[in-house]
Amino acid sequence: MQEKVVVTTNAELAQLIDAAVYNALHQSKFTQLKTQPRPQLEKYLTVQEAASFLKLAKSTLYQMVSKRTVPFIKNGTRTLFDTADLNLWMSQKKKNFINTNNIK
Repeated sequence: MQEKVVVTTNAELAQLIDAAVYNALHQSKFTQLKTQPRPQLEKYLTVQEAASFLKLAKSTLYQMVSKRTVPFIKNGTRTLFDTADLNLWMSQKKKNFINTNNIK
């Protein structure tokens, strides 16, 4: 089998490749497949959103962050909060109580 050498410009080569890819995709059964939507990334809250979520003043939340008493994430200069971490943190803060109405 003889090998052939084709001389072409970069622009012509690019056009040939584009045409070949276009034809291959449009003749393929894979063009019928729908792409699955990407799962949403877990939402991180800003300081304002986290303060509202926790029903705290923004200044109180900043104090808690500086004392490291609340879970947070530093992303550069931004302070973010993971809602799952905040929910877990809140559930750990629950106090047991005794219902005195039923005691005789």
